[in-house]
Amino acid sequence: MSKEHLQYYNLQEDLLRKQSYTEFQQVIPHLYIGGQISSLNLPKLQAEGIKHVLRVNGISQNMINYDKHGIAFKLLDIDDMPDFDILPFIEEANSFIQAGVAKEEGVLVVCTAGISRSAAIVIAYLMKSKGLKYAEAHAIVKKARIFVQPNVGFERALLAYEQTLKPACELCTFEKKTHWFEQYGKKRFGP
Repeated sequence: MSKEHLQYYNLQEDLLRKQSYTEFQQVIPHLYIGGQISSLNLPKLQAEGIKHVLRVNGISQNMINYDKHGIAFKLLDIDDMPDFDILPFIEEANSFIQAGVAKEEGVLVVCTAGISRSAAIVIAYLMKSKGLKYAEAHAIVKKARIFVQPNVGFERALLAYEQTLKPACELCTFEKKTHWFEQYGKKRFGP
């Protein structure tokens, strides 16, 4: 059995023992992740206080009438391909998620299986909202839903996104913010 087949087999074993594609899991208060089927379980959505559903697989079929049940819905068309550029979708997704979380309402992020696309979006949200690095955010999401694994292209994009979230180095921007700059910076870099 190849390494890839063994990993796939072990993933399936974990799914059967611990979690199911048909369920969604809480990542942090008011933020949940799951597969598309989990977003169709209206009684569970209502029981968990889910008021926002973000579907990131571009599939508009097999939907319930969310509006009728007081649930805001957003659909983003993200392909689960390593060469797909997910970065243009991150801020729109973050805004949708933040709108629900800020009101302390449940937000469910789903893709087809709840493994790659939804994981990448939830990781990006945690990175921005909590100031986390990719690895830290990934670990939190993986703890909630053990089989999440953004594809390699999404991982690269999220690592690039991490760089954009770093606060600017005050020495790099040459702004007068510290006594060090006042004492030594003016001599070397000017006023």
